[in-house]
Amino acid sequence: MPADLADELREAGRLMAKSGLPRDVPLPEKTPFEANDEDRAKYLRNYVLGFSRGNSGMIVTDRFFGRRPPESMARGYEDGYEAGTRRLWLRAEAVINRRFGFSSGADSHKVEDDSPAEERAMRTRLISYGDAFAKSMSEVFPKTLDVKLHSGAAVYSYMDEDYSKSNSEPPIRGRRFKGMVVLVVNPKDPARMGDAERELWGRYLLRFDGDATHWALDTSDGTDLMKDDGDLHPMQLEGGPPDDDSDVGTWTGKPSALARALLIKADGNARKTVTSRPAGEVKGSRGAN
Repeated sequence: MPADLADELREAGRLMAKSGLPRDVPLPEKTPFEANDEDRAKYLRNYVLGFSRGNSGMIVTDRFFGRRPPESMARGYEDGYEAGTRRLWLRAEAVINRRFGFSSGADSHKVEDDSPAEERAMRTRLISYGDAFAKSMSEVFPKTLDVKLHSGAAVYSYMDEDYSKSNSEPPIRGRRFKGMVVLVVNPKDPARMGDAERELWGRYLLRFDGDATHWALDTSDGTDLMKDDGDLHPMQLEGGPPDDDSDVGTWTGKPSALARALLIKADGNARKTVTSRPAGEVKGSRGAN
């Protein structure tokens, strides 16, 4: 490999690593310039640059500043950018499926009483974890608030594609689980609510990620589909009076820094109390692409 191409590959790797991506660049086996070694080298160098930028989500309106360079350079950059952007969108589609398609995708289904034993076991573990999580919330939330599990856990099984290990290889496919738990937080004395009680009062639709061994709170916020990462958006639902057993209500989307901190703390405490405790964060909840 020419030294200058190796330098380009290292620089591309550094660029992609800054975005939390794998460092490898899948070079084409053949180029449109095989008959000329110099043009082939120019094509590959610019292909590497284009791929790293496209794969990192960089939008470049005019790479050449109005002056098109030799065709080998221009074609290499354009082909690389197209390939990188294609990989970017494959990752984005996997993230969208992980966040929103787990209940409706072609390979997804809700875990029911007649589902396979290993799937029912996942549901049982999430129910236990949900109970422990509600108890932990009661311990970390202000004592002036009452925390109750609104309904049993709903668990969905879906096929996940993980692109976080390589830019060159097919994604790692595997069956994963998404759990939904609704918790209700009401003031014990509505007539004496402070700012914290008003901020935390409501219903919480919490999502949990699981695989065959553990559960963990889904801490993605859904604001950036190019990355499976972000601050916790607790999906706090519309509040209601104490002991209100009506339907869950309408999500008002009230993000709360206080709720975020307390829910993450409750998650950490709950992991320690469940026999099949979630050992670390679930890949796909934070960091898998």
